[in-house]
Amino acid sequence: MISKEEELINKIKSSIMSLTWDEIVQSNNILREKTFLIDNRLKLEEVAFTLTQDRDNQLDYWVNNGLINIPLPKEVEIFQKELQKFNFIVISPYCIIQEL
Repeated sequence: MISKEEELINKIKSSIMSLTWDEIVQSNNILREKTFLIDNRLKLEEVAFTLTQDRDNQLDYWVNNGLINIPLPKEVEIFQKELQKFNFIVISPYCIIQEL
């Protein structure tokens, strides 16, 4: 039998999309300060799940260790120029992205 946690993680996994930065911005009207760039050492679905569970200690650990960041304006310029693709999910009010 699947647990509620596994069920939510599976739902999150099925909601992850792969888009370019411009596609993310156009389809979701995102704000840079509510967008989190996730290091590739983390699993996007794990971070999204942690956000849904308000596990602030875990989120603080990732932020303090540079594994979660708000994209800098210079990074955004690069994302736009290079048509960088991301795995992406919205966990309202946040947009979580991870470079492919």
